[in-house]
Amino acid sequence: FSIVTNSPIHRQMESNLKVLKKAMERKHMVKLLDYSSPHSHTVKDRIVEPFLLLHNNEDVSCHEILSGENKTFKISRMEGVEILDSPWLHEDKHRQMFTDIFMFSSEERYRVKLHLGQLSHNLFKEEYPQGTHYLTPNEDGSWLLDIEVCDYRGLGRFVLGLFKDIEIIEGDGFKKYMREEIKSLINSLNLQ
Repeated sequence: FSIVTNSPIHRQMESNLKVLKKAMERKHMVKLLDYSSPHSHTVKDRIVEPFLLLHNNEDVSCHEILSGENKTFKISRMEGVEILDSPWLHEDKHRQMFTDIFMFSSEERYRVKLHLGQLSHNLFKEEYPQGTHYLTPNEDGSWLLDIEVCDYRGLGRFVLGLFKDIEIIEGDGFKKYMREEIKSLINSLNLQ
């Protein structure tokens, strides 16, 4: 464990966290240096107002100046953090973010209900033990998963991997998302 805690990545995260905490105390903006975003497929600097640490200090909620939106950033994806001389300008827009069990964050939530067989039930419990309270047993030995998500991608990955053992019961937005994902998969494989 001492090797992991003394790794360059761990030291960089600790340094980033220290700067973020200081900026939050002062209510100042920061520049996230070379932030690697899988959502936008970019590595670039971001000017933000950090206001809330999440998930054991692994993530930080910020108001991003360019987009005008509240977003959650992973501290491990920052090459560095620089405190700016500018105080917060948008504190009135800082909002508590909801993070689902798939680690997607948003102010919005979408409810989905799934019928799980034994395999998908067991894998859900093993992969997401913090989500077992979303599961209810049915009389026939199957399970109901009643869950709120911020983004369909995390749940979609789970369902696509076990589609033969899962039935979508409720969630029109999720059904639409899954149809589009399946259509995209078929097109990418040229299986029409």
